[in-house]
Amino acid sequence: MVDKPGCELLEKRVFVFDLDLTLWSHEDAQSLKPPIRVEGLRAIDSTGDVAELYECVPRLFKLLKERGKKIAIASWNAPQTPTELLRLFGLWQYIDYAIIEPHPYKTSMLMRIMTRLAATPEEVVFFDDNEEIAERVASNLGLDVYVVGRDIDHICELERILEKSAECTASGAQPRP
Repeated sequence: MVDKPGCELLEKRVFVFDLDLTLWSHEDAQSLKPPIRVEGLRAIDSTGDVAELYECVPRLFKLLKERGKKIAIASWNAPQTPTELLRLFGLWQYIDYAIIEPHPYKTSMLMRIMTRLAATPEEVVFFDDNEEIAERVASNLGLDVYVVGRDIDHICELERILEKSAECTASGAQPRP
């Protein structure tokens, strides 16, 4: 694991995100029942269950793309519903590669993402809410991993860090959330 994120994030080329409890509020998006409708940042299934996209995520993805970064998804879910949510929330257009599979083997997912995007571990940063998975990925692949809820309080901290990037180049400062 690494310290709180700062200017070193600007050197990363590939940003990989988990979905559940990382980009949206639901802990198991594959459990949502179709049909799903979207009202703003809320996806509501046929039973009234809600997955709320964190408000910063669309801006964060747009900012990453404006900075020339690659965006990937590594998610432990059956793919249909999470993929639908990414499309309904308008995020699919920003994603360079997504692996959404019903197993917890994120080390394998990250290896495939790095191969597909021709990235080295030094170029990749991964965000996940699951400490055990994050620790396994960090120790097996040697890339920077941040646990959402521990290393950063919320994924929106990443947006604030990226917005402060001028401080990094101007003064060598380490902007923190």
